[in-house]
Amino acid sequence: MTAQAVAKPERRIPKWKLEEVEELASLIQSHPVIAVFKLTGIRANLIHEIRRKLRGMAVIRVAKKTLFLKAAEKAGKPELAELLKDVQEPVGFIFSNISAFKLKLILDKNKIPMHAKAGERADMDVVVPEMNTGLPPGPVLSDFGKLGIPTKIEGGQI
Repeated sequence: MTAQAVAKPERRIPKWKLEEVEELASLIQSHPVIAVFKLTGIRANLIHEIRRKLRGMAVIRVAKKTLFLKAAEKAGKPELAELLKDVQEPVGFIFSNISAFKLKLILDKNKIPMHAKAGERADMDVVVPEMNTGLPPGPVLSDFGKLGIPTKIEGGQI
């Protein structure tokens, strides 16, 4: 009795993944500066605002890390894998033709302050003085509770 090799069925790669790798490889080849940012804790409206401010200077893309790594190999720049070696969270990429220093200055200059939500880390100390907020009781009470801020309702206001 002879053992025949069992052929594994060929994996079909979805068309959108192939197109994404092609597009990322094109961006890698045409932009000398590539920045990586973590998506954890970043809201979609903030990404849209940054995209608007960088229009004409940079391209912002959110992509799977594995697809980016395949695109880097395809573009002939496998050393870009170093950018993602210790990153566990989902990431986004900024592709730019301006210098990395100029890009950093633009991003720092255009920081957009956002209201912190429960569980998020603020970039600055937040002090909540004891006072009448002028807010009616409602869903905001649960936000205060999650943040550990004691509340009291007086005269229909928090």
